[in-house]
Amino acid sequence: MRPEAADGPLLRNSSPRANRIISETVVPSIDELLPLVAEPREDLAAEYKGWLNLAETNHKAVLAKAAIAIANHGGGYIIIGMRDDRAQLVSVSRPDEIPATAQDTVNAAIQRFATPGFIVRSTSSPIPRPASSIP
Repeated sequence: MRPEAADGPLLRNSSPRANRIISETVVPSIDELLPLVAEPREDLAAEYKGWLNLAETNHKAVLAKAAIAIANHGGGYIIIGMRDDRAQLVSVSRPDEIPATAQDTVNAAIQRFATPGFIVRSTSSPIPRPASSIP
């Protein structure tokens, strides 16, 4: 099954070190991201979440918890816009009421809950499904 098109955030963090500032932009290639959405399965380096409205505190906490887990593992991806459908991850379009997410909004959500804090890269991905990456 091929995932449908959507525009979602891609998060990337190279380490869980406190307040690490990432000076270079390394965006994963389509070839690196496509397997994450074409054959989705959670593991220690890949977390799949439904759409998150980062104006809501509980959604900020969900994102921060996933980012902390990925950072503690040493890096990986958070893919936004998937839901469990009978033990299978299924891609869903972003609801109109959930705004697109900016880099600063993603990092502010993580900073609110992570101690020590860290910075992630967030990129809207042109792949068939939104992804989030933490190196």
